[in-house]
Amino acid sequence: MNVHTGMDALSQVSPSPPSNSGATAKADKNASVSALSSDQAKVSAAASQVSISASEPDVRLEKVTAIRNAIQQGSYEVPAADVAAKLISSLLTNEI
Repeated sequence: MNVHTGMDALSQVSPSPPSNSGATAKADKNASVSALSSDQAKVSAAASQVSISASEPDVRLEKVTAIRNAIQQGSYEVPAADVAAKLISSLLTNEI
């Protein structure tokens, strides 16, 4: 039984491909570079909107600050009709 170790054993299992001449190697390199430079990707309008939305903050800090200040000062008021409308809407949608 023969056991081969090191690089000699590797070359017996997987011989290296024949080397290209200088001109052929240069042509292969240029072909791969031009193939890489021609790759393109198109993004749909919906994907563009998602990207824009993801970059914007979820919280409008100016509005939160204004409401927080109004609550602390005791001047924050919500019209009773708005509260009633939300309650009724919530009850109707939950009963279905």
